[in-house]
Amino acid sequence: PYTFTQPWDGYRYNFDFDFMALTDEPGFGARFLPELSLGFWDGKVGINFSRIRRDWGIGDGNLMLSTSAGPFMAVDLYFHPVSWMNISLIAGTTEFLRTSDGEKKSAWDFQNNYVASTIELFFGQWVYLALNSSVILPKRMELGYLNPGYFQFFYQNLIGDFDNMQIGISLGLNVPKYLRAYFNIFLDEVNLQTSDFFHRERNIFSWQTGLRSHIPGLPFSSIIVQYTKIEPYMYTHAPTEVPWYDHPVNTGYTNHGEGIGYPLFPNSDELKVRFTAMPFWFLTGEAQFRMLRHGLTTGGSTFTEIWTYDQLGNKDFLKDGAYEWIYSFGLSADYNMRHIGIPITLGLSYVFYYRNLTDYPNSGFSPVDKVVHNGQVYKSGCNNLVSLSVKIW
Repeated sequence: PYTFTQPWDGYRYNFDFDFMALTDEPGFGARFLPELSLGFWDGKVGINFSRIRRDWGIGDGNLMLSTSAGPFMAVDLYFHPVSWMNISLIAGTTEFLRTSDGEKKSAWDFQNNYVASTIELFFGQWVYLALNSSVILPKRMELGYLNPGYFQFFYQNLIGDFDNMQIGISLGLNVPKYLRAYFNIFLDEVNLQTSDFFHRERNIFSWQTGLRSHIPGLPFSSIIVQYTKIEPYMYTHAPTEVPWYDHPVNTGYTNHGEGIGYPLFPNSDELKVRFTAMPFWFLTGEAQFRMLRHGLTTGGSTFTEIWTYDQLGNKDFLKDGAYEWIYSFGLSADYNMRHIGIPITLGLSYVFYYRNLTDYPNSGFSPVDKVVHNGQVYKSGCNNLVSLSVKIW
């Protein structure tokens, strides 16, 4: 649950060649991932014009720009002027989610550009520090956001408060060749002067901490232990009035209906333990455990919720409504048959997960069997997922 990402572009066709959104009917789709790249000065300067998935950060899935985010067209720039500093910038256009309302109506209030930058500092092999900033802005030419030397978060103060801004910090502590500990925080909307900071919905942010280690004697192996917390309303935004549009626009932190940041819904947390290894070049294995908790009936728990600032009140994670608790364990393996002259890779995975539902009606947790919210039914119980993949090289 909460790991699916659409493997096609925009929409699908059924076998009558009619457009479809996400359904359980058989269909087919296409995906185009063009990439043009140039590098200069032994890789110290580069530019990439592409429509690909990207992953910015040191976590296993990142808060600002994660590999789970769908591909979108953008220009990526990077500068590595000295050994202890790296500067990166991305500027592109996010894509709307086509619904049953039709292509034009679906995109009517979602016309956004995306710009993000990061400055990474390397203090020897021991300490890593990154400063991040990003912005979702209704489509227009805004040259100031394209200068990586002036963070987008601060530049908005010079041109007017019409855009959806974010800022973040990443810190990594390394023991070379053995392990890395890291902490990431990503701020969307916060008021540092509010009392009871962690129980006010107006404070919208996400944070993550983890440990990554190599297992001696096992080739290309790693073990990751990571905790991630996504506050209510994170990656969403109130409808924005802007001078060059005659209607409010959606500046949510999404692309093609999926989050650009970490692949959890707002008002969630996750504990993840993952082990990977490649004992032979043609065989890769993975085992993963996840505990995920997500609000169902509380405000600010979806990407699509429409809200205003005067609606924001108090929050109390796990104690302010019905929540789902998901425990999952998965195993997977990929077998590359090219080592016996066959250009095919076979993949097999199995996941078992259990969903438990709780409510907190009278100052105590109460298990429930079913929750119905916004027309969707959530039930307690177990599920088994099996997938087989075939890749032809």
